[in-house]
Amino acid sequence: MARRLKISLEVGEQVPSTPLGETGTQVSRIIQEALTNARRHSEAMRVSVSVKMDRGELHVEVTDDGRGVGSESSPGVGLNSMRERASLIGGELEIESEVEQGTRVRLRVPLPQGILE
Repeated sequence: MARRLKISLEVGEQVPSTPLGETGTQVSRIIQEALTNARRHSEAMRVSVSVKMDRGELHVEVTDDGRGVGSESSPGVGLNSMRERASLIGGELEIESEVEQGTRVRLRVPLPQGILE
């Protein structure tokens, strides 16, 4: 669907290999939406996805080298959906984007203790 788009994935060693339940579902949907936005709207050539753990929190970052959006742009359905999903799982979502500078989506989610043991 995006033949010229190169996607890289980095998964940290401490990321749980067990299913993350509803948290995992929402995290994967946020990643999927960020990738869809990069493919459909950004004209990006490269996208990187990083998933890491830090002090009991899952950190996800999706970065593209596309055309970005300016601060005067209003968020679309996809961005609002990502914010709602992050809120559902107690996460924090940060989106940085500037015209011709690409977009960076950062998600930080605390994981339940039982998952980390």
